[in-house]
Amino acid sequence: MFLFPTQRQWSGWSLPSKLGVGTCIGIIGLCFTLYFGFRHNKSIDRPYISIMHVTSPYDVQIGAPLKALITIQNTGKSPAINVQSSAIAQWIPPGKIPNFLYGGVEITGKATIGPGGESLIELHPTKDPKGETGYLVQKDFEAILKKSIVLFVHGHISYDDIFGKSHWTDYCYELDVRGTGEYYWNPCLEHNEMDKN
Repeated sequence: MFLFPTQRQWSGWSLPSKLGVGTCIGIIGLCFTLYFGFRHNKSIDRPYISIMHVTSPYDVQIGAPLKALITIQNTGKSPAINVQSSAIAQWIPPGKIPNFLYGGVEITGKATIGPGGESLIELHPTKDPKGETGYLVQKDFEAILKKSIVLFVHGHISYDDIFGKSHWTDYCYELDVRGTGEYYWNPCLEHNEMDKN
């Protein structure tokens, strides 16, 4: 068991011995400070992938492609690496909510988003018979307007930080059409959250 020397023992030590012990104690203190400081700062300096907004570049109107652009941003202080996304647009009957399952949904390739960096997720809810991006027709526009069907865009984003931890963000938005060219993408009451790691 190591005991610190008494004052009498300490006075008998040579100057190099005293400097050596002082240096060792200083190095141990510095190591503790760096270790606990690094652990504490990881949560402060981690990346945060946030949903900034959802828009439709052609508005929501008859004869235009119905497209949902989801802008994500790293609002944290370090890069988000291995960023992957599963996203889907779903037409759901009123009063129901999506199931938020992504088993059969295509996952995007891995990307890196630096602090303040943005990326887009693009969804095409209307399709023509060939599976290509379709145009909003009168019947569908009226159904959206009367809320006899509701369009949701939702997804799951996974990513890692440079400290070796994995993170995720879930999101869900509902299309609210008030008239030609007047629409809002409103956050859903659930499935808008991120990890607390």
